[in-house]
Order: sequence, then structure tokens, then C-alpha cells
Amino acid sequence: YRVRQGTSDALQISDQGGSRAAAFQGVFYPADPETMRSEVRRLVGARRGEVARPLALLLPHAGWRFCGEIIAGALRGCVIPNEGIILGPKHTPLGAKWSVSSHDRWSIPG
Repeated sequence: YRVRQGTSDALQISDQGGSRAAAFQGVFYPADPETMRSEVRRLVGARRGEVARPLALLLPHAGWRFCGEIIAGALRGCVIPNEGIILGPKHTPLGAKWSVSSHDRWSIPG
């Protein structure tokens, strides 16, 4: 369920479901699926050393050109599960102070 602040201070809940569209493709990460795959292969590269199974990872989320190497370095050494929980900051003073996405998946190019 998505929780958002209404006209009063009360919170409203709505169920959106489905897939969350890629909001910033072509801006912070490639829009073209093949370019994205190629960039991920370049950034992540081959695993080096032991592979960890962390309970959590704290990763930056700016555009790939700003922090792609940092993200890839962390992911390179980890087993990435099929499912996970993503927590992210709010970048605007508008709307509710927090929300929970009801989307069952997030789409990326390709």
C-alpha cells in the first residue's frame, strides 16, 4: 500500500500494485537495454576473492556516473538474493513524510 499525506494531516492509503516504471532511465542510468547490460558487465566485472552473504547493504543511489563504481564494488563481492527490501530517501518536502510502495516489482530497461 502507498501511504501519502492528504489535504489534512491524515494519511491516505492506496493500492497501486503492478510494476513501477523506470523513472530516470537515460538520465541516471542507460535507457537502452543492451547499453545497460554492457555497462553492468563493465562495472561489476569478475568476482575477486571470497563472496559474502551480507544481511544488508548500504549503497549510494546517485547516477551511475557518480557512484556506479562504488555500487559495483560492493555488489561484486556479494551473493545477491532474488528478493530484497529497498529503503530509499525522500528527495522532496512535498507529500507524506514516508510511504510504502505496493508495486510488486520495479522495471528497468531490458
